[in-house]
Amino acid sequence: RRGAPAPTLAAEAERLLREHQVVAPAVATLRRIAGPLVTRARHDLLDEITKQLTAKQRRRLDELLVVSAEEPRSPLAFLQEHPPEGRPPDIKEHTARYHELSELRAAELDLSGINEQVVAEFAEVARRHDAHALRRFRKVKRHALLACFLSENIKTVLDQIVAMHDQCMGNVIRWASNKAKQKEQEARERSRRSLRMALDALEFILDPEAERDLVVTELFVRYEHEELRGALANCRELERLDRFGFVNELRRRQTYLKQYLPALVSLPFEGEPGTESLMRAIEIARQLAEGERRALPDDAPDDIGPPSWRRILRRKDKTLDPAMWDVCLMGAIRD
Repeated sequence: RRGAPAPTLAAEAERLLREHQVVAPAVATLRRIAGPLVTRARHDLLDEITKQLTAKQRRRLDELLVVSAEEPRSPLAFLQEHPPEGRPPDIKEHTARYHELSELRAAELDLSGINEQVVAEFAEVARRHDAHALRRFRKVKRHALLACFLSENIKTVLDQIVAMHDQCMGNVIRWASNKAKQKEQEARERSRRSLRMALDALEFILDPEAERDLVVTELFVRYEHEELRGALANCRELERLDRFGFVNELRRRQTYLKQYLPALVSLPFEGEPGTESLMRAIEIARQLAEGERRALPDDAPDDIGPPSWRRILRRKDKTLDPAMWDVCLMGAIRD
């Protein structure tokens, strides 16, 4: 491919000379000859890349270098940053970055005939220079470097968003698990006496020597009515936490996840065979975010997300719980 560095070009020249049985000069000589050729070729490549840009694209590229008293950092500086931790505000900002790159249409540049290493080097030059330094470059070089940087950047920004979402969901799952375990431990502490009382009561009721007609009367002589009610409530609470504690804590984090759900579903998703339910769920979430739907339809997919999370996906009246549906969707996208 065009734009190969001088050492590569020199090595290729030496190979061709040997192939045609021509005595090759010293490697240093070949590299000295190849150097100016490579420099001239790279200038031609910069011109070729820039010629693909429309006037609007060039104007938008220059706008990336603008700084002001109100905003001392250029838009390019935000694009040059490494992805932060997976928190909703940062994921929203990163998603906005993806859409900004998409609007610049840098991914549509035809760089197929240019050496990949050269494109990466051009992109790295733009990444290492700030807006002030890039503005000093001649327009053709500046626009070509920025175009290569954006073309490379848009390839990775989606992967970065996926990684940030994975990290955010991992944090939420850990939080929900720890919270559920804490509540279950507290419930177990409260239920110790209740469990002993319940066991004693059952043993008393099932005692074959006890008189059936007097069992209930003697039971209430042994225990206060409210004590038994309290013991039952504590045991029920422990059982509920054991079955639903974790998923209920997940559901409580829906408002946290909802901060970036509309941004997440605005990204371009492609589904493989077997992901039809997930793709339909993403489309429904996108419609809800954009106001095309006012409420979650009851026929929305209910087979998304980890199976254990779906325990409370439908309410007692069989309607979908919108909050838990959001959480299941976020989990399904992560998986």
